[in-house]
Amino acid sequence: MKKINYPAGIEDEYLQIFSDDEIKTFQQDWDNNKRNLYKNELKPFPANVKDILTASFEELTDFYLAFRLISTNISTTKRVTRTKKDGTQITEDEEIFNYDYFRNKIAEFFIEHDSPMGITSCFYCDAHPIGKFLKAKEKRRSFDIDHFYPQNECPILALSLKNFVPSCQVCNSRIKGKTALFDFYRLQNLNDSERKNTLCKISPTSKDYNFNENVFIRVLPKNGFDKKVSFLDNMSSYEINFDATDDYKHETEAFCLSQRYNSVTILAEALSLLDLKKKFPLAKMKEIQDLLNANGTQYVTFDEIEETIFHKKFDKERKAPLLKLKQDILE
Repeated sequence: MKKINYPAGIEDEYLQIFSDDEIKTFQQDWDNNKRNLYKNELKPFPANVKDILTASFEELTDFYLAFRLISTNISTTKRVTRTKKDGTQITEDEEIFNYDYFRNKIAEFFIEHDSPMGITSCFYCDAHPIGKFLKAKEKRRSFDIDHFYPQNECPILALSLKNFVPSCQVCNSRIKGKTALFDFYRLQNLNDSERKNTLCKISPTSKDYNFNENVFIRVLPKNGFDKKVSFLDNMSSYEINFDATDDYKHETEAFCLSQRYNSVTILAEALSLLDLKKKFPLAKMKEIQDLLNANGTQYVTFDEIEETIFHKKFDKERKAPLLKLKQDILE
């Protein structure tokens, strides 16, 4: 729902969380795995492991689709290196691109880059505030780090920067969980070309992600409602609706956005904003401006009055939760 902002040079900064020896080991193991297990069939993947860690989302999508095709021709037995106590099987790819080993370093990286990356609310739903906080002078995070392309489906992308999406626990654990990617986004009936096109539009890590221009959030009256004085007093007669283009329906439906945005808390906030908009139409704000500037001297501008009432600029600058909902209501 929100596009991740990647500051210039962040790829090089991300590589710094890995030591030279770790990168060297990655490279050796990667070369051996390509040669011995995949028989050099992983041609879409780059030779340099650093290029996997810092690849664009579009490149990651090519890797993911290619890996799905190639891995189906290799039995799980050949790929497994060990079995955990709980029975979970670990493949060679998971041993190389071991997210669990680097989990804390990756979390620290996102905590330190929360401001430039705009980590203020969940990138999938924009409903839940996320960020960092201090506990006993130690920085902690109030967000999960989701793998857009699941580790169990493509472990080679488990450490790729632009496969990570900071998200709330509801989106990551309770909704997305371990559901297969094509099932989650309902892409089963698309061919690979159509899947790539759709995936590159609906991931917040993609340069082509453009939720704002393809989805409009509306507050609509239900049929047969009895209108009262205010929107908020008539809450049970209104609902929030997501009007999305075909590509973005995959995202809004997958994360149950319509159902979740119609919770009492979010619906009440939307209706309160509509009441405020009704109370202060353009003519009313112009009247206030004229009263404040009655002696011919301009003490306050129209934009300043509008900002005092609606906080448009303030919310946009701090990337407030529910920003898209508020912007669409105030259009």
